Amino acid sequence: SINSTSLGETSLENYVESMKTSLIQSISIINIVKEETITINGSDAYLLEIKSIQQDLKFHTLLAFIVGKNNTVCAFSFNTIEESWPVYENIFHQIAESIKMK
Repeated sequence: SINSTSLGETSLENYVESMKTSLIQSISIINIVKEETITINGSDAYLLEIKSIQQDLKFHTLLAFIVGKNNTVCAFSFNTIEESWPVYENIFHQIAESIKMK
């Protein structure tokens, strides 16, 4: 899934922190297993890797938050069930790290 919003006066790091808080509050069983600040094709970005359990299913998710023009941030979510993560992990990272913001 893809979503975008204006950062306004908020930094990318503060935006990500608010998103993490929102996820923790809305998903009862969630674990952030990895997070990193990177640059993707010249744009500031933040990657979160999350494991969660929802409706008795185990999920593994990669969230990529990438800053675009006019101080907007786009959030890209790549999701699969936990058992399929080894198949999709590199594919999800390759897609996220190939995104070009305009």
